[in-house]
Amino acid sequence: LCGRTAQALSVLVADYARSLLGIGAYQARDPEVGRYAEEVALYDGETGLQYAPSEAEARFIANHLPIMLDGEPTSDGDVEGYRDLERVSTNAARGGMCLVFGEGIALKAPKIQRYTRELSAVAWPWLQTLIDGDYAAAHSNDDDTTNTDADADADTEGETEAGPESDIGSEADNPTPSDDTSEIVGGPGSATTAAGDDTATQSPSASGPRPEPTDKFLTDLIAGRPVFSHPSEPGGFRLRYGRARNHGHATAGVSPATMHLVDDFLAPGTQLKTERPGKAAGVVPVDTIEGPTVRLATGEVRRIDDAAEALELRNGVERVLDLGEYLVNYGEFVENNHDLAPAGYTVEWWLQELAAAGAPVQALRDAPEINLTDPAPERALAWADADVPLHPAYTYLWHDISV
Repeated sequence: LCGRTAQALSVLVADYARSLLGIGAYQARDPEVGRYAEEVALYDGETGLQYAPSEAEARFIANHLPIMLDGEPTSDGDVEGYRDLERVSTNAARGGMCLVFGEGIALKAPKIQRYTRELSAVAWPWLQTLIDGDYAAAHSNDDDTTNTDADADADTEGETEAGPESDIGSEADNPTPSDDTSEIVGGPGSATTAAGDDTATQSPSASGPRPEPTDKFLTDLIAGRPVFSHPSEPGGFRLRYGRARNHGHATAGVSPATMHLVDDFLAPGTQLKTERPGKAAGVVPVDTIEGPTVRLATGEVRRIDDAAEALELRNGVERVLDLGEYLVNYGEFVENNHDLAPAGYTVEWWLQELAAAGAPVQALRDAPEINLTDPAPERALAWADADVPLHPAYTYLWHDISV
């Protein structure tokens, strides 16, 4: 396990032990919830986190964590509010706690969820709300419920708000989101999305489920670094599943032609931060995937798959219309607990449908006059008339234009 995942799982293990021992779950008091949010922001401002949760997100996590996160003070500065709390021994930022809170729980929520589903003694249903990004609404609902319960208690018993003895109770007393949280689909939101984190649920359509765009991968963007595509924007990288010989774990397959046309900024080994499946990856050149589509100064529009051609034409490129395909393997989505997202229609997929239609695929492969990868237009249309989908070489990016 990587460091951040191990950080998050340490909290899960603690909750598992707590459940087995019959110890009540931790319930943060209101000042402690605010302290978590302020402290994480303070630490991020001084030291920096790979992912810093927003105030609403931090408050949601603090309200639902069944284990109290604590640690040694590591900051010279103190928090401005929520000081001298009874159950917090310092007014300074606790670096270890902030790392577990932000880069562990908040960043690795999908991965944690994969483990909670396998443990009968531990249930963290609020993780789905956190992954969906609905924590603000859930937090508001929790506040409304709390206020209603407090008003009822005041009317019947004349009591004030719960004191210290109510801070730690049974698991059933923990505020949890309602049961209407639904399963989401992770992955690129369109055929031109860069790979990279999960968002709101989208109803399935005729072309498959489409998740909402997410800009989480743009968080903490450093000045001077290029953004090749904004979330799910047409013209960005198009998702393609697969693996080349040089393409392994945490790698991003990009056409060499694309690498040249972005001024060689995407050199082999360059690290990309992507929208989905939510993990950084190192660039590797793959010359068997589709390259970029460009408009030249002459007005000609063409797709460039060859690296030598890209070098020859790049000074005459007026605009990059499409960055080409982005090769990612299935395991990246499984490892990060993201559902597979719709991808582009590829030759491999088309060959399976050609075989299902009864065509002698192996004989066609062996025929020297037939090119199954890039057939002539007449042959592609003839196959389409034989109850086989049109070859992907001729299914253009119609969804990227408006009519």
